[in-house]
Amino acid sequence: MLGFGRLNMAIVGTGYMAGKMAETIRYVSEVRPYAVCSRSTDRAYEFAQKYGFKKAYGSLQELLEDRKVDLVYIATPHSEHYEQVKMCIEYGRPVLCEKPFCLNAPMAEELLALAHEKHVFAAEAMWIRFLPFAGQILETLRSGIIGEPVMLTAGLGYNVGRVRRMLDPDLGGGALLDIGIYLLNFASMIFGDDISRINAHCTYTALHMDEQESITLRYSSGRIAQLSVSMVGVSDRRAVISGTKGCIVIENVNNFESLTVLDSDHNRISSYKRPGQRTGYEYEIRACAKAIKEDRLEVEQMDHDQIISILHMTDHIRGQLKVRFPQEMDEQELEAYHKFRAEHTASRKAAAAAGADGGEAASAGKLRQPLLRKTRQQCRIRPRRPRRHFFRLRGRAMGKVRFRWPETDSRPEKTCRKHRRERHGGMITDTERTRAWNTESSMIRWGRSECPLTISGAPRPREVWRTLP
Repeated sequence: MLGFGRLNMAIVGTGYMAGKMAETIRYVSEVRPYAVCSRSTDRAYEFAQKYGFKKAYGSLQELLEDRKVDLVYIATPHSEHYEQVKMCIEYGRPVLCEKPFCLNAPMAEELLALAHEKHVFAAEAMWIRFLPFAGQILETLRSGIIGEPVMLTAGLGYNVGRVRRMLDPDLGGGALLDIGIYLLNFASMIFGDDISRINAHCTYTALHMDEQESITLRYSSGRIAQLSVSMVGVSDRRAVISGTKGCIVIENVNNFESLTVLDSDHNRISSYKRPGQRTGYEYEIRACAKAIKEDRLEVEQMDHDQIISILHMTDHIRGQLKVRFPQEMDEQELEAYHKFRAEHTASRKAAAAAGADGGEAASAGKLRQPLLRKTRQQCRIRPRRPRRHFFRLRGRAMGKVRFRWPETDSRPEKTCRKHRRERHGGMITDTERTRAWNTESSMIRWGRSECPLTISGAPRPREVWRTLP
């Protein structure tokens, strides 16, 4: 029950983030894993068995009808957030939704107004705002050790350009809402939200989703934040806060790892490392559990006004980039979008069929080419010097291996000075020229000429190796 003991937490979705949150719940004493739901009942059951959830449901409605659910975590594609959060609020279930809270600011305003009307807790899982190390960054900034902060630069990029939800407009794809939103929140934490101008440029995917972008935020105070986002390239994830007396370098802006303070001569003044953590998501769970037990409708780290403010920024940026989702289009625009989508699908299928035909033709051409082999004389080179340590086992020399020639005419030519069999009476010692075992064909290689070998009483050369004195 709310306010007493541990809260029963439910998860909507069975993807990557749902799995990370399920792992985190095990280490948080304020909540317990209770229920999970998915469009596939079998998948929900497997997820529940794997992470120790008591119940598995095949629909969100069935989960919300369970009165024992105290907190719902939504980890589904962006396009599903609006309807699922709305259902949770209408059923009176506290909800923690993955970022972004909605596709745009009007949707978020409607849901948060409904949450206040129904007196239901609602929060966005923007985890960098809940990390304890964020407090260390702000404290260092307020200390004045770098003087007056004037500029912020940050970059965040992952090679996730082939993930379907990143490419599909129907799922709310694009780099901005999935990756860039972290940088916008970081800039908001450092410089606030009093922005006078935003400039953005980007490259596009085949379906006109933002792929890489450069965002410049100019604040009323004269400060500037330069943000770089990519879903096709890997970045160093570093952020630098520049001041009049020095700068602060932060490693991993998406999960703060360390902070280094440099003076005006780029000499290190101090450095801090983040405290130990499980997954990093435990802090947002604890903050939500605390707010629910105190009968609050929002968390201190990211209140409802900040949720709406960030979405207003993303709306303005997408407006400059002319990136829109089908959920925001009218009937005429939606018809044009579906036509464009059908043409794109047809062109992809045609390209795939042409590529398959070309691949078969290329394969057939390769099969018709003659197999070229080098003769033994062409392969011969000057033999290298012997290395005695090559055939040592546990500090002892390999010793001697007896062999006999098979009854074939494939004996090697007497080109390596004189034949070893004649010189050593049918014995091979470790003082010979460099040779190596070929375990597949049971052959010894002398320099660059090969000699077929049959070893008496040993099925594999490597086994003989291990039993030598």
